[in-house]
Amino acid sequence: MKLKSRLSGRQVRHLSWSGPPAFSKIDLVSKGMLTLSGSIYYHFLTKEEMLHEVIRDALFRMRDNTARIAGSNSNAEHKMIAFILLSLQEMISDQHAHAILYNERKLFRRRPEFDYVAEAKSDMFSIWARVLREGVEAGLFKPDTDVFLTISTVLRMLNTCVDWFRHGDGVSNEMHRHNFHEVVDFNLDFILSALRDPARVGAPIPRAKCEELAYA
Repeated sequence: MKLKSRLSGRQVRHLSWSGPPAFSKIDLVSKGMLTLSGSIYYHFLTKEEMLHEVIRDALFRMRDNTARIAGSNSNAEHKMIAFILLSLQEMISDQHAHAILYNERKLFRRRPEFDYVAEAKSDMFSIWARVLREGVEAGLFKPDTDVFLTISTVLRMLNTCVDWFRHGDGVSNEMHRHNFHEVVDFNLDFILSALRDPARVGAPIPRAKCEELAYA
């Protein structure tokens, strides 16, 4: 199988970027192999092409599934829970692609060939915002919810949480005490406690039902 095909799937294990610009040096370790940069470049016209190959599928899969969830007949809270479940699952399954999408966001904004990244992220943000407003109007979420700050904070929280779960924080060994199921439960409880109308804070979280929606 050609290296390009192997790069484009979820077998990517580690991709680090250093120097100005961010992809001036690339070290890649994929599942079961160590490949030197010279042999990687043989399969790509440019380093930019390699970067496109790594991030594109993960980005579009997240966007398309976010739109699918939003288009369902579920209520706004179920959709929001499904967004969180989808985000955590995608970030943990394809963590390095999503880490690049998050950590290199300034680079993507500067380079026109990556305009599709900003467009896809903007689409997802707009979907989240629409669903959050639906929840406010339906009395499910706090009436004074700041949509922009809420979504921005939640997305950063999820990215940071997955990074901690995968790699630790370099300070404690707490990551070893928690499995992924517990991490998901914590995030759902924490985020919904901040979002829900005070009269609904103690309502059960329909995780199982929303997993069907998230992973359909």
